[in-house]
Order: sequence, then structure tokens, then C-alpha cells
Amino acid sequence: MTNDEIQTIRCNIEAVEGFKFPLNETFNLEVEIKDVKYEFRIHLKDNSDKLLILPTGKLTKNTTNNRKKPIFQRENWYFEESTIHINDPTLYINNEIKAGWMIGTKNNWYLETIAEIIKKIADNLFKYDIENQYGNILIYGSTISAFEAIMLSILIKNSTSITEMPYLEVFRTNQRALLNHIFTGMSIQQIHEKYGYRLNVTELIQKEQYIPKIFTFIDYTVNEQYNNDFIAFIKQVTQLPFIKTKNENRIIIELDSKKQGQKQLLKPWQLREIIANIHKIRDKNYYDSSTIQREKIKQQDEKLEQYETKLKKQIQEITKNNKEIEMYKKELNQHIEQIQQNNQEIQQYQKELQQQKQEITKNNQEIQQYKQKQENIIQTQDKTIQKQQQTIQNKTKQIQEKNNKTKQQKNEIKIQKQTIQNKQHIIEIQQKRNKNQQTTIQYYQQKHGLKQKILPYIYILLKSKQKTTSIKLYKKLKNNTYFNIGYYLNKNKDINNKKWTQKLTPLTHYITYGINEKRKPNPQQKTTPENKKILLKKLNQQKTKIKY
Repeated sequence: MTNDEIQTIRCNIEAVEGFKFPLNETFNLEVEIKDVKYEFRIHLKDNSDKLLILPTGKLTKNTTNNRKKPIFQRENWYFEESTIHINDPTLYINNEIKAGWMIGTKNNWYLETIAEIIKKIADNLFKYDIENQYGNILIYGSTISAFEAIMLSILIKNSTSITEMPYLEVFRTNQRALLNHIFTGMSIQQIHEKYGYRLNVTELIQKEQYIPKIFTFIDYTVNEQYNNDFIAFIKQVTQLPFIKTKNENRIIIELDSKKQGQKQLLKPWQLREIIANIHKIRDKNYYDSSTIQREKIKQQDEKLEQYETKLKKQIQEITKNNKEIEMYKKELNQHIEQIQQNNQEIQQYQKELQQQKQEITKNNQEIQQYKQKQENIIQTQDKTIQKQQQTIQNKTKQIQEKNNKTKQQKNEIKIQKQTIQNKQHIIEIQQKRNKNQQTTIQYYQQKHGLKQKILPYIYILLKSKQKTTSIKLYKKLKNNTYFNIGYYLNKNKDINNKKWTQKLTPLTHYITYGINEKRKPNPQQKTTPENKKILLKKLNQQKTKIKY
């Protein structure tokens, strides 16, 4: 299954504890808190009573390319336990950060929030008693992720961290990226004074007043620094104030020497074996053979005592059973006599049964005759029903034919109505044309003196901005059907007065105002020109000039 095919569940932290997560399949969980996205890859198994946590440590060359997607280290390793892989949101802050240590920002410690989310997931999956709460949570990591595992085991009380070559303090290595992008403007001393519990395992133990369960492997031939760090860690733990713990020893260190000159971490199968036996390894009496033998002998003695008591009870029951058997024999003889009497009665019953059989055969014959009569009646009824169905079909055909005729008639009526409407529309158009022609004729029948020929030019020169274009357009439209006087007067009642019909002309109004007001000059014109120059150019392109 590719990363794109894996289901992603998004919810807030309050919903995690009650959410019904899928079992036996891998899914991603996103929990957004204060604009920070906490991402997990989870595989919960219905046959597992342990929860294995795997945090992300330092990025490798293969994982530094795509920093927009979550990174889950060891996601391809197989475990029998339920697993939760953690992505470190600190890696999103800046691409220079190759190891985030789950530090987060100055005001937000990501590791603490991640611990709370894991607790809620565990409370969702398991029903804990107060004493064993989170005792089935195991956290594995190496080097930097081992630091994160130990810190999580401090915050998730009663959990166990399994670590290899762990770092115990953040600034033991070069962490210039953290100084530049997280603790900006602070010195290392200032950072330790304010955020020491985030950076040092011992300081968090002191803050939480809790020593975690740690099982760690150290190869003392690899790097002397690791050895010195852990020796310093043990000294610091012994110097801490008294911390009450239920277990005498919570930290188990296994020293080994592989003598290979470089870090050799556990193989997946080795880690699986350690996880399967972690509770046995932590039990200090586990390897005490005498204790085991004594325990076995004690169990065998208890079993022998149980067998003896059972045997005594069985003997008593057998004696009782023998007495009861003698009584059963007497009762059996009586039952035999009773059986003989019953046999005689059975013979009589058999005779009576024979007679009843004969009567039943007669009754069966009568029933068959009755059935035959009924079948004949049903056949006649079927024939009549078929006839009735045929008549119904004929009637339905007739009704369908009538319906078809009515549909044809309706269609013809529709066509007639449509033709009438078309004719009416044509008549209306013709009436409008006649009205426009009549208005035009009435206009030309009026007396038009010399003033009406000269005044339009004067008025256009006074009122128009584009004087030359307006005069040319006026001359062009005087002898062109583009401007319909009758339509313009009928359409625009506000200009049908003496000013525009006797002193001036309707065309004068169109030149000075009508074009700018987007008034139509004729009924065929759908859109008006943008300005006078465009209209004049259009009219000049006409080959013939038609006089009205």
C-alpha cells in the first residue's frame, strides 16, 4: 500500500479518546492543536496487548528531500505489537533542522503534547487499572530517537523505553539549526536555565520526580563519548533528591562489544525478540532456577491434595451407587412384568390401528374425487377469465385509438394557434411600420421653412463637442434610411414637441443627445454604436445612399 492509499483520520485531541479507530490496517492520524499538526502512522492489532511507540530521530539522506510530508522512521519494520510511528513537527519549522528532538518552539513543547495524545490513544484501546496504567506501552529509539523515547517514558508514567546508544542531552552535539530557528537570540546558558527540562534527561526526571523504566544497549567500543555521557547520567541520577519508586531498579544497562569500529544497531528480528521478553528481562527473579523449582513443587503438591480429596469423594459416591444399584434391580424386575402387560395391550392397539388405516384409505379416495371436481370447476373459471381479459384488451385498444385521435386533434389545434399568433405578430409589426410611416408623413407634411434648415446646424455647433464629426453625420443621415423619423418620434415621446418637429428636427436631437443616450434610430437596429465617429465610418462604407 502506497502512502497516498493510506486512510487519514483527522480529529481534535478531545475526540481521540472516544474515537473508534480501525483495527488490523494501517492509517494516519492528524491532530491539530494551536495551529500545529501532530501526525502519526498507526497500526492497531486486535490480538495485541502491547503498544509500541517509534519516534522520528535524525533525518537521513533519503528523508531530507520532501519536507512537506510527515516522516515515519522504521515504518516498514514488522512488529506483532500494535504500533504508533511519530512524525516530529519540529522538522517543519525550517529545512536546516535535521534533528528536531521534538523540542517545538519557545512557547510550545511538542514532545509534551505528543505524550498526551499517546495517553489518550492508549486509554481508548485498553482498560487500565490504576496500578498498571500505561504499563504495556513500549517506546523504542536509537541515538536521537532514543533521547525522545526516554523523555516520553518520563512523561508517560509506567511505560518502558528500549534504547540503543542514547543521547542524554541535546547540546552535546552541534545544534546550530536549533539556535538559529527555535531559540533565536538566546545563549546556550540562557536556554538551559529556562528550558533545561526539555534538553536534559536528568533535569526532566528531577522536574517530574520520576525515574522511568529504561532498558538500554551500549556498545562501549564505538564511541567513548557515549560511555562518558551515560556514566555522567548515572552519577547525576544518584545525586538527585530522594524519589519514591515502586521498583528498586528502573534502569537496566546492557554493555556489549561488537568490535566493529562503528555503530551496529539491533536488527528488526532482534528488537522483536527483546520486545516479546521485556517483562521477563525486567523481572530480577526470573533467572533464579531454585525459585522456579520451588514454585513447581508447590504447584504439584497442591494438585496432589486436590486429587486426594476428589478420590475420597468418588469412593463415597461409589458406595452409595452400589446400594442404589440393588434397589434398581428390584425395580427392574417390576418393570419387566409391567412391560409384558404392555405388550399385550400393544397387540390390541395394533389391531385397532389396522382398522383405522382402512378407514383412512377410504377417506383418501373421497378426497381425490373432491379434488377432481374442484379442478374441473377451476378450469371453467379460467376460461371465463381469459374471455374477460380478451374483452378488456379490446376495450383498452379502442381507448388508446381514441386517445391517439384526441392527441392528433390537440396537435392540430396547437398548430392553428401558432399560425394565428404568427399572423398576429406580423400584423402588429405591420401596424407599427404603418404608424411609423404615418408619423413620418405627418412630419414632412408640416411646413418647414428656411430656419428649420439652418437652425439644426447652428444648434449642433453649439451643443456638440465633436462639431465637425457631428455636422458630417447630420448631413449623412439626412438622406439615409438608417435614421427613421417616424420610429424615433413614436419611440421617444419626450421629443415629440414643437421644438424638435418645427423649430429643429428629430435628427438634430439624435445627433446632439440620442447617440450618447443610446437611443435606437430605427426598429432594425439592435445595438447602438459606441460613438459618432464609428457610426460615420459605418455609413461611409455603405455603397448606395437611399433617400427616404
